[in-house]
Amino acid sequence: MPAACWVADGSGVALEQRILRTKRLILRPFETADAEALHVFFSDAEATRYWDNAHQHVSETEAFVEGTRNANPAKTCDYVLIFEGDVIGKAGMWSNPEIGFFVLPAFQRQGFAREALAKIIPHLFQTYDMPALTADVDPENQGSLALLSELGFRETGQAQGTLKIGERWCDSVYLALERSC
Repeated sequence: MPAACWVADGSGVALEQRILRTKRLILRPFETADAEALHVFFSDAEATRYWDNAHQHVSETEAFVEGTRNANPAKTCDYVLIFEGDVIGKAGMWSNPEIGFFVLPAFQRQGFAREALAKIIPHLFQTYDMPALTADVDPENQGSLALLSELGFRETGQAQGTLKIGERWCDSVYLALERSC
């Protein structure tokens, strides 16, 4: 059981995911009540154009939140980003060893994703025994590609038609960040 990501009882059973902090953010585990704030992102077709089909109903976002809350801690260490008391996005390892992240449109281009990932990435390497973290990014998502490159991720491959969002097939750029020690 990943000890640094989760507080465990004496038998090694995960009880509670740890909270991380940065200069401006609190990074904490998902809570059921987060669905309403995250639905702002998930219901926006422009915001989700690189992620998935936009959620038509808050129940879809509630299912996403509950799926994350109930995920196997050996595979998932995902956080909501809290800024000044508000949920503004999510970042973390959604499926070992792949990371994912987003920031609500009103908070983009302010360094929040970089700040969160700069804290989460070392935490994940300290917590999980894995040779590298990976990411799968649409090649049109230049902002995410630039951020991951600045964080040390390097391209490992590309593929076409890997995900269908609405009527559009998206391509993938695969990236990896190797463990440094």
